[in-house]
Amino acid sequence: QSGNMTMEESKTKNCKVIATYFGTRRHYPHNYEGTIEVLKDSIDNEIKLDPGVNHLDIIIVNHDCCNKEGKKFLKKIDGTKTFCGKIIVISRDWEEGKGISLGSFDYAFKKFKNKYDYWFFQEDDYKLVKKNYYGNGVKILKNQPLIGFLGYDMGATIYVVKHKKNIELILNHLSDKFPAITSLLYVVNSKPNDTIYDQ
Repeated sequence: QSGNMTMEESKTKNCKVIATYFGTRRHYPHNYEGTIEVLKDSIDNEIKLDPGVNHLDIIIVNHDCCNKEGKKFLKKIDGTKTFCGKIIVISRDWEEGKGISLGSFDYAFKKFKNKYDYWFFQEDDYKLVKKNYYGNGVKILKNQPLIGFLGYDMGATIYVVKHKKNIELILNHLSDKFPAITSLLYVVNSKPNDTIYDQ
């Protein structure tokens, strides 16, 4: 899968934690139906995209607001094989919404901290599309001993694009033209502005 791996790299355990929630949101995805659609797209991406490591589990943390359809969907995808790992679904108590995504990241880390060597934390409405994004991050951490944490940044280029295929074409073009970019992601923003937080 990811060529020229050393023996040490082939034994390295990696994970990505995706925080999700099936309740009502102010912005897209507005409800559990939208969240399920976003997660379906994200899972399809995890199955197809080579992250550049030999092993990568996807841990989906449900901040459980007792949505039956959301739970049913998560039960169905639990254990699904991805490009080089599997999907692991866990849930944490609602606790009146405390902690939001950061609480879910913390919950997963505490539960699995002895199982994985490298961690990646992601909101459910993001999608990385750059091949080898995870492996590139691991290389930076290994080669720069003073760095303990990486943040993947997004170029603030605004496109109003209505069709998913066109989004992927734009991202592939950016990746080809600017090979120094280590990751590309997009967010569906119903307002044509340059922030991912004001959708």
